[in-house]
This record gives sequence, C-alpha cells and structure tokens, in this order.
Amino acid sequence: MNQNISMLIKACNNLGYEYEILHESGNLVVVKNQGKSHIFVNWTAPLNSSSITHLCRDKEYFYQYFKSYINIPKTKGYLNPNCNELYSSYVKDSHVEEIANNIEQNFDYPVVLKKNRGSKGRNVFKCNERSQIINSLDTIYDLSNYKYDYIAISQEYIQIQKEFRALFLEGNLHCVYEKSITGAKFVGNLSRLHWEGAKAKIVLDIDFLERIQSFCKPIFQNSELRYTGLDIALDTNNKLWLIEANSAPGFNYLVRDCGEELVIEWYRKTLLLIFCQ
Repeated sequence: MNQNISMLIKACNNLGYEYEILHESGNLVVVKNQGKSHIFVNWTAPLNSSSITHLCRDKEYFYQYFKSYINIPKTKGYLNPNCNELYSSYVKDSHVEEIANNIEQNFDYPVVLKKNRGSKGRNVFKCNERSQIINSLDTIYDLSNYKYDYIAISQEYIQIQKEFRALFLEGNLHCVYEKSITGAKFVGNLSRLHWEGAKAKIVLDIDFLERIQSFCKPIFQNSELRYTGLDIALDTNNKLWLIEANSAPGFNYLVRDCGEELVIEWYRKTLLLIFCQ
C-alpha cells in the first residue's frame, strides 16, 4: 500500500467512512458513505476530469494553455523523428540534429531537456552545449529505456533560489513545503527532493503563503483543476515561476519529513468535498 492510500484510510477512520480494499497491492480502494461510493486508485482522487488530468501530464499542452495566465518557463515540444508511423504526419524534424538546431534557435544556454510526460526527475537534463542536447534527445527517444518518451521538450532554464510544492484543493491553499537542499548532495537527479539529504520543510511565513495563493489564482480562474500539487520556483531575482502541476501528487516526502497530520487532513477535506457534492 502506498503512502497516499495509507493516509486516505486514516482519514476514512477519522470520519467514520466505510472503505473496501479491492486489490492485493492495497492501492485500489472504494470509499462509501450515505449510499454513495467513490474510487481511489494509486495516487489519484475522483475530483479532476480526464481532460484536466491529461493537461497536467502533458507539459507542452500545459504550457500552451497556461502561458497567458501565469509566469511559466518557455517550453517547446519535439516529436521523435523515428516515432510510430501512425504519428508521422506530425513529424517536423527528420533527425535529432534538426531538433538541436531548432532548440538553439529558440533557447539560450543552458537549456533544460526533459521527457514530455514524466515525474520524479526522470530523464531531465541541463544542457550547456549542443552535444549534451543530442545525447539528451537520444536518451529520451531510446525505446529500450523504460523512461522513454516519444516527445522531448526543451524548457527555459531558471536560476532557482528555492523550490516549493503547493497543495491546492478546490483552489484553496492547503499547505506549502519547501524542497530544501540545505546540506544536501546532488546525486544526478535535478529534482530537488531526490538529492541525498534533501528535506520537505513546511512554510509558515504568512506573507509568502499569501503570495503563493495570489500567484496561483489565475490557474483556478481559468481551469477546473480541483485537486493538485503545484511545483513553484523562486528564482535568484525573487520572481515566482510555475514549473508544473501534478493532478495526483504523492506525499511520501511530506509524510517522511513532516509527519502524517497534514496529509490526513488533506484527505479528510477531500472526502468531505467529494461526498458533499
């Protein structure tokens, strides 16, 4: 059973809601109350629509939709020139050298390359020269690698001072935690909580929390993203950037470093919202 489902069950017990575990992994659960039932699968909750979930998973689509509403790094996608022939009509570049040319025309160095649909910092590369772009594209497009994606994206590099995860439920801020790398060691994964010794640290500064709420408000005014964890960077000029949105945020690091209470309360609010609809 993963950490999310474990916290969900504790919230069910807190509220007195019935639940049934339907798979031996423990990660398929139906919650019942007052004649209604809702299904929780792995890290997902029954609040976001399938289109919103897809929008959050596809980084290029997400950028195209939200770039007019919020400060977000410039992003451009590139289809694998050797993709399945079903998608051949979408291919614009005949080989990775042409893609590298396009990236160099549209982005300054350093530039970030990553798989379009990914998480946990898998296949994310900071490139300082052309050879690194080529190598990164070859890695992302490698069919033999389970981290493969048929779309690679290039992204404007942000000089990050601090990085945060902000949890929002129905547009209301639940909590913010810093992905702190104080005293941590970089071990190859650019995602900060994957550094050795990195910690999740709850943000208590009221002014900063209000700033986060205000910064993120356009997202909820322009979409039906009801349940999300937003990754937000503060750059070296103290400017905020939205890095990405997670429609099924995981809570392993938050529970590990900050305890269970905030996550149980998150699921308690989620259940009350779902069953009061």
